[in-house]
Amino acid sequence: GENLALKYAARLMTEYRVKRLLVLCDNDISGFVVMDDIMQALLETVD
Repeated sequence: GENLALKYAARLMTEYRVKRLLVLCDNDISGFVVMDDIMQALLETVD
């Protein structure tokens, strides 16, 4: 689910040393995500 997508995004960002990823919705740019966003979302699932 969502956690798997977050972990995959974090792994890609780390592997390729990317600081931001674009977020697409129906092939339209809807925003971007940074590692802090991913870490915060993953930490919230631990609580």
